[in-house]
Amino acid sequence: MLTRLVVLVSMLLLGGCATMQPLMFWQGGYEFQSETLKVKELRRALVCDTPTEASRLQVFDDALSLLASPVAASLQAGQLEGLDAQASYIVVEQGQRRTGGYSLELRPQAMVDEEGLLTLNADWIEPAPDRMQIQILTSLCVLVQLPAQPYNSVELKDGKGNTRAVWSREEP
Repeated sequence: MLTRLVVLVSMLLLGGCATMQPLMFWQGGYEFQSETLKVKELRRALVCDTPTEASRLQVFDDALSLLASPVAASLQAGQLEGLDAQASYIVVEQGQRRTGGYSLELRPQAMVDEEGLLTLNADWIEPAPDRMQIQILTSLCVLVQLPAQPYNSVELKDGKGNTRAVWSREEP
């Protein structure tokens, strides 16, 4: 029993050190380069408990931060195989809707600039006004994976270039 406990604690400590390495590296400063990044959609859910109609972004520097958040349960992120401990994750929430027919499709590429601003683009799908709509409360969200970087801010833009949501890193 004691041996199992020692092994478990050792695994947690070693695993924690490995996943904290990028954060420790970032604390010393990080130089961003303007570049195009690949956006990989991992999962989406129809109900993510978004409290308002406004879109929002949640940014996670690593897999452990994502899995510790309440939104991870809505997305069943713990069931995803092979979450990269060294990647960054973003949950894009469309906002609460009172009828069906809404969706969003994130584009497969994003841009980051020298200041650490990440710009995500998505196509917003809305039901046609002349169509019947199911009456259901939804709050669509999409989990995406990006290369690990300590993004300073993230903007979500729709197909017309309108900003739908903004996230900024809090100063320590």
